[in-house]
Amino acid sequence: MDWIWKSTLILAGTALVNLALRRHSAALRHHVWLVAFVLLAATPILERVTPVPTANLVITSAATVSATAAQGSHVDWLFRLWLAGAALLLARLFAAHWRAARLTGVESPALCGLWRPRIVWPEGAEEWDEARRTAVVQHETAHLSRGDAWAQLLMEIVAACYWWQPLVWWSKRKALEERERACDDRVLETGASPHDYALTLLAIARDSTVTPRAALGTVQLLERRLTAMLKPGLDRSRVGVRRGFVLTVGLALVFGGLGLLRADEEVQKVGGDVQAPRLLHKVEPEYSEAAKEAKISGTVKLFVKINTEGRVYSAEVKQSLHPELDAIAVVAVKQWKFQPGMRKGKPVAVAATIEINFKTY
Repeated sequence: MDWIWKSTLILAGTALVNLALRRHSAALRHHVWLVAFVLLAATPILERVTPVPTANLVITSAATVSATAAQGSHVDWLFRLWLAGAALLLARLFAAHWRAARLTGVESPALCGLWRPRIVWPEGAEEWDEARRTAVVQHETAHLSRGDAWAQLLMEIVAACYWWQPLVWWSKRKALEERERACDDRVLETGASPHDYALTLLAIARDSTVTPRAALGTVQLLERRLTAMLKPGLDRSRVGVRRGFVLTVGLALVFGGLGLLRADEEVQKVGGDVQAPRLLHKVEPEYSEAAKEAKISGTVKLFVKINTEGRVYSAEVKQSLHPELDAIAVVAVKQWKFQPGMRKGKPVAVAATIEINFKTY
């Protein structure tokens, strides 16, 4: 659940920032989207290395083999569903890159390859006039100098891992639009006529044997690109090193802070004037059928955080026993009710260790 609200905060916040930057350059807005995707990739990693004060509290619970099945099995299936979706999308992504590196014919000009990028031309491109070929080379060279292939790969990997989050796909499309507009701005920066360049893009779309969706993105994207390049007075500046660094650090501090929030409450360390929480109600975990048949026994150790209402709002497996039993332990503990930890007469959030013992008889 943490990933849902954290990714939503980061992506929604980035959309608002780019809305405020609508009068600035497309290159700047693309940079903002890229930082957001970097934060999405970094958040799960940073969570694991960010220290949290831990209570000196160990609560032990036991489950016996006589219990029947499937409490928590839906958690295991959710994990399997996420893993299957991510694996499928990542496999498709890397297969597409493998094919792109070996492409010899395309419907429209494209820059292919990560390590040895090259421009692949469609059939009949040798008959194009010099102005059209020059515009294409300038646009694709802009992609190369900006490192867009690597940025796009990062976004695709993050999107594959967050495939269940609709905002990530919408954000990726917005980043794609800003990327193409930033490269268009690079072409115009060389002194190309906006009118002639717009006619070049239209001619490439017209001559393609497929629809503009396959040739130059969606029809709407092409329309927005043409509108932007023909509109005088737009900011078409690049993102300089200093500007990019300041923007990256600022966004990382703001949205990284949002992404790494563990709760609305500061987690306190038990001891001194902080009193430990006291267990009021416990739901006993149950064996899964698979673990029962395999006669698996042992201990699952959980690192949990208990809020000011006495509820477990986060549970992380620190010592695993079996995937299904791990999931069952998490589901059971999240139903427990505590008298919250106290500090100076006021409830506070605390972290604790809980051990779930699965025993066979």
